[in-house]
Amino acid sequence: MMASNSISLKSMQTKPYDFETQRKVGQEGETFLDQWLHPIYKVLDVSGEMKYQQAGIDRVVTRSDGSVITIEYKFDLAAKRTGNLFFETISNDKEMIPGWGWSSQADYWIVLIPEQEIRIFQNSASIIVSVSFGHSRNSSFELNALKPCPAWMTPY
Repeated sequence: MMASNSISLKSMQTKPYDFETQRKVGQEGETFLDQWLHPIYKVLDVSGEMKYQQAGIDRVVTRSDGSVITIEYKFDLAAKRTGNLFFETISNDKEMIPGWGWSSQADYWIVLIPEQEIRIFQNSASIIVSVSFGHSRNSSFELNALKPCPAWMTPY
């Protein structure tokens, strides 16, 4: 399967931050990642459920061996241009609420960088897998078979 990305970047290029616009763009990214995972995994969207929202979990995924993992999706629109991935350390600086980078309880973070690649991080570990667009995705790719390598969120 070829990884292709037809997500429009037009909406993020024209105006200052607008929550509703960003939400719609994020939903496009979620749909893309769901379709990317679906041929191999059973993907359950739990992003609308409060208990999962509070834990920073967007999807519950069943692997081919029947085991279950949790995933938080991230859609980084600026990463291709800047060469950095966004890692939110503080969500609300007035109340000092930790950002998703410290509070997410998901097993994995999957970061979609439009028109470039998908990066997969195991939460609380130095494990990364990168799948570039335009290259074949290995059909034997397994989220439970990641090999450790030094990695940090920024720069990539």
